[in-house]
Amino acid sequence: MHGSDANAVDMMPCGFEERNIICVIRELASVTTYDEAERKDHRGTDYTLYQTRKGKLLLHVFRWTRWQGERGEAWYQLFDSLSEIKDKYPDVPHQLFNEAAEKLGEDWVEFLDV
Repeated sequence: MHGSDANAVDMMPCGFEERNIICVIRELASVTTYDEAERKDHRGTDYTLYQTRKGKLLLHVFRWTRWQGERGEAWYQLFDSLSEIKDKYPDVPHQLFNEAAEKLGEDWVEFLDV
């Protein structure tokens, strides 16, 4: 996102089947988690949630490492709702949903299956 403007959009390259396309999106939330078995600066995962121009949600996940010889991995997927993301990827940090819901003007409530 550019500065603190909540309405700003980012233009980022999104690789797709050997083609480069441009996504016009705005960042809703970003959270970094760290591998608890290691020091905080050795391995981690960056979760970033964007909203597309058409209102879809794009979850971008980057698992990174600073270990020599290891490679990080990144992927992204489009969703229609926050609950759809949570259902498919329950390990995504709750903080990401809270921040995104606030920017979307939604209340985020997590229901426990008890």
